[in-house]
Amino acid sequence: MPRDGSGNYARAVDPYVGGEIAEADGADGVNTEMDDIADALSDSLARNGEAPFTGDQDAAGFTVGGLRASTANGEAVRHEQLSAYMLTDVLVTAIAGLTVAAGDVIYATGVDLVSTAPSTSFGRSIWNAADAAALRTLAALGTAAVATIGTSGDAVGKLNTNKTDSGNNTHTGSNLFSGADANVITFYRSGAAAKSRWIESTNNNAWGARNDANTLKFDYNGTDRVEIDASGNAVFDGALTAGGSVVLTTATGAQLGAANFFTAQQTVQSTTFASFQLYSTGAGTNEKYQRWWNNGGTLGFDFVNDAYSSATSWLTVTRSGQSPVVAEFDVCDLRIEPTPTGQASNSAGFRGLGAANTRNSAYSIALSDNGRSVKAASGTPTYTLEPQSTTDVPEGFAVYLIAESQITLSRGSGVALYNYKASGAPANANVTIPQGGCGLLWNPVGDNNWHYKGDWV
Repeated sequence: MPRDGSGNYARAVDPYVGGEIAEADGADGVNTEMDDIADALSDSLARNGEAPFTGDQDAAGFTVGGLRASTANGEAVRHEQLSAYMLTDVLVTAIAGLTVAAGDVIYATGVDLVSTAPSTSFGRSIWNAADAAALRTLAALGTAAVATIGTSGDAVGKLNTNKTDSGNNTHTGSNLFSGADANVITFYRSGAAAKSRWIESTNNNAWGARNDANTLKFDYNGTDRVEIDASGNAVFDGALTAGGSVVLTTATGAQLGAANFFTAQQTVQSTTFASFQLYSTGAGTNEKYQRWWNNGGTLGFDFVNDAYSSATSWLTVTRSGQSPVVAEFDVCDLRIEPTPTGQASNSAGFRGLGAANTRNSAYSIALSDNGRSVKAASGTPTYTLEPQSTTDVPEGFAVYLIAESQITLSRGSGVALYNYKASGAPANANVTIPQGGCGLLWNPVGDNNWHYKGDWV
């Protein structure tokens, strides 16, 4: 063992003693020590470089000087060579000029241009992910990250393509379906009604929507509530009998199914023409629709043809505020029950003239007197017939006059009054009806020509 672990050389035999004969061999022999010296010399570094290092060299804080300038790969570099390179390399100089804080990363901003950016421990953990599986776990991607992208079955659908799901799907959060096509989301089921359901998690009550034989049906906990057919007709089945205020806003209105009824106030709402209609499928041609409507504050009733393209109005009622103004019957005969249980001042038709309009002082015959009686119970009043420009009476206007006291009929400006007496041609003049007299005052064509026929004149 020529050297110990620290490189120190120790003699292999004890020192020789003068005058004694040294042994040639054996543990203390001369040959043993000479062999050991030969081994130590072989392990020494030759100055002429004929032998390479056989192990790593520790300079122990010292340096190797006198190196020639390196010219090939694998050669040691002199200090001045390295310093010159560091000063002339643009990228190295750029990196050397950075101030790098803890957690910063260096990145290139261009050719030989660099900068720093902060990084997080999570971001750095991505760099150190061992493989793709470790990266998915780190990012909590789940199994969808490795699913096949496609348009049907178990595949994951693209956001910009149609996707067909063949199984049940549950959405527990808010989902927005949008797109340029009319079919944003399509429910399809071969051979049966396609259905979607909305379930309230607290009590599991559910609304469902399905396409059943081209009819869109909405059900609540399995019981159908609303149906809309391909023509746009909406049918509200038994659900509305439970009461409550329901607003119908469909363009064509809504209808109740057979034997269904409303039990509370219903509102038909429209910005212009709100209508409600009765439809009898068994009625004759152009006799199936009957409709009433509200348009601009006017209440109307009309009959509609089967094509729902034209209508004939038979009653309109106008209003001022909440008070009715005029109820007008068109294109029909108005008949009133001939055996009333009571009689009011404005009763008409077979109910008789009704209670008289008593006028005991100066009075102008008014539109409201048409078909009624006007009576003078005292005094000697004058009743004036105003011109059409003042009171526009209609064709066939008639009023019955009762003179319990004397009445004078006076002609207004431009008005003619023809008195039909027992004999002779009628005269155009004012008429005095004496006390106890009575007669009929009428205007045949609705102009300024009036006629009177009565007793005691």
